[in-house]
This record gives sequence, C-alpha cells and structure tokens, in this order.
Amino acid sequence: MLRIFQDVISTPANTMYSADAEMKTGMGVVRDVETMTAGLPTAEAGVGVSLVDKERIPTGRDAGRNDLSDYHDEFVNVAAGEMVNLYNFVNMLSVFGTDQYNDAGLQSGDRVAVGTDGKWKKATVASLYVFDKKYDDAGHELLQISVADTAEKNA
Repeated sequence: MLRIFQDVISTPANTMYSADAEMKTGMGVVRDVETMTAGLPTAEAGVGVSLVDKERIPTGRDAGRNDLSDYHDEFVNVAAGEMVNLYNFVNMLSVFGTDQYNDAGLQSGDRVAVGTDGKWKKATVASLYVFDKKYDDAGHELLQISVADTAEKNA
C-alpha cells in the first residue's frame, strides 16, 4: 500500500511503465527506459527509486460492490505486465507511507533504502529517504518516510 501524506509540488504519477514481475503497491522499483518496465532493483537503492501504485478499479464480481478497502487484493497486487503508476518522491518535505518494509534494526531518523525484494529497510547505502515513524492506517501499519535534501549514509 502506498499513502501520499505530503507532496510539495503535486508530482503526477508516471503511467507509461509496466511491471516486469509480480509486485505490490508501495514497493520501491527502478525504471528501465528502454523496455518501459519497472522492476525490482538489482542492488540496494537509496536514490533513483520510484514507488509502485495502481488504479483502484474493481473488475469482475467486485465491479458491483461498493466501498472496497484500499487494501483489497485487487488494488494491492500487481501482475507482471500490468501497467503501474510510478511516483518519484525527490522533493524535500515530501512524505509518504508504505506497508512494504522490513523494520529489522530500524529507528526513527534512520535512512532507509529499497532492497532487491522491493521492500524498504535500514539503508547501508547513501539514501534520500528518512524513516520518521510507524503510522497506523486504520489498523494497517505503515512506515512513514520523508525525503531529505541530500542523500546520506546512516551513522
């Protein structure tokens, strides 16, 4: 799940890429401009990261239902080849939340980066992204992450 808490300049999503593998919304990916695909990084990434999201349009039997949760499987799971919305948070003061993380050893103020599994974790590389706190999104725990002005390593 991806939640946009604050985006200073209202950056629109890039909708021209498709997922090169199965993934979930809120994962961090890198873009391949030659194939127009978004994929999991081959190495830990703290800059040049896009976040995956998708349109919440129910299909099949869900098309007739009202008030589906944003956490509904159809809104969270992304199939290989499916078109995705990619958000790039690079502006200082932008804040977002994701449930795609590994919080092992993570403390408020730590820099976070995306691992090769697409999940956010404590960074071992220089990163623009700072873990602020855990956020309760109606019973779902999100990592609240803000964007710093420069990429730095954890102390």
